[in-house]
This record gives sequence, C-alpha cells and structure tokens, in this order.
Amino acid sequence: MSGIGALGKIIAKGGGDVIRKILPKTSKDYYDQFDPQTYYHATMEDIDVFDPNKMNPMAEFDEKPRGATYFSSSPEYVNEYLDEYFDISNPNQYETGARIYPVKIKTKNLFDYENKDHINKLESKIKDEFEIGSSEYEEIDDVLQYIPNGSWGDFENSTIQKSLKDLGFSGYKTSEPGTVGLFNSDKGDVRSVFAKFDPKQEKSGEILATVTPYATMGTIGALAGLEDAT
Repeated sequence: MSGIGALGKIIAKGGGDVIRKILPKTSKDYYDQFDPQTYYHATMEDIDVFDPNKMNPMAEFDEKPRGATYFSSSPEYVNEYLDEYFDISNPNQYETGARIYPVKIKTKNLFDYENKDHINKLESKIKDEFEIGSSEYEEIDDVLQYIPNGSWGDFENSTIQKSLKDLGFSGYKTSEPGTVGLFNSDKGDVRSVFAKFDPKQEKSGEILATVTPYATMGTIGALAGLEDAT
C-alpha cells in the first residue's frame, strides 16, 4: 500500500485531526493566532524576552512583580508614556535609548472589564475561593469593586490575576487607550512584527532578540508618519 493510499484511508476513517497534529504547522496557522492590529511596547531597555514579572518602574514604594506586560494599540499614547514616565529630555536617559517595539499579540482570551459576563465570572470565582465575611474576602472585595473601572493598578493584585488565570484568561484590557496586559508575554503570546515563523521558537518567548527597535529618541516624534509593519 502506498503512503498516499494509507493517508487517504486514515482521513476517511475520521483520522484527519490526528494527521493534522503530526504534520508540520504552517506559517499561516502561526500568524492567524495573532490579532492583526499592531500593538506597541515602550521601554528604556533592549528586550530579548518580555518579562511579565518585572517590577513596576513607577511604584517607588511598592516594589512587586507586575504579573503582566503592557501593550497599547495607540502609538501616540505610548509616546506620551515614554515622555511622562521616563523623562526623555534627560540627557542621561537619552543615552540609554528609549524604544518603542511594534508587536503582534494574542488577544483572543482577554478579560474585558466592560463585559458583564466576565465581571460575573470573576466575582463568582472570588466568592468560591474565600469565605464571605472573612478578612481575606473583605480585602480582595475592596479591589474587586473597582475592576469595572479598568485601572491597571487594580488588575495587578496577585489574587485578581490568579483568579483570571484560573478562569482561562490570558490577560486583560485596561482603561488606558488601547491597552492590554498579557500574562504570557514570555511564552509565545507576543511576536515582533518582523518575526519569521520558526516552530522551534514558538513558545520560547525569544521573539525580539534580533529586532531593530521601531523608534529611538531621534524618531519618536515621527511615529504617526511611519508605515505600519505587517
């Protein structure tokens, strides 16, 4: 029996899913996982792998892992973020090189603070985890009541993040312009707009290692004039 004949018989018997699992994944399969919208990440660092557990650079007195990496679909907002929080007029910081990375991200399973069903699921999860009336419940309930406002600070609560992960969410939308926080930015949920498909690297997170930054200090003001990468 030829290989083609055997393959045909397997598919005819409903084994198509098995075949698809063992055949090489195509580039289209890979790229289709990502939102076609381009998102942007601002930083003062050269990034090889995104780290969702980095400390919050704005929280001087509350040093703790953020639990998510933030991306915005608004290049103007990212530009403002750099200007406000990193003082790009400072010559010393200028030398380190402010950078904006254009990326594609997976947005299929994001928690939406404006979605009542999502809010209800989160509230039910919290009630199942903690005894109503206990000090633990009261503490998390103080944060939970503000989640519908979409503030990134409330989403960085470790209990809220654990509950969202347990519910199957890969991150969350925030009230900042076009902004989302991703839990798995280091595990394949983000790729550079310049990334070429490599099955071996899909989950490595090392997707920006050889990418030239989209904008540096000299061109950051001209972001709106740059063509969107694909």
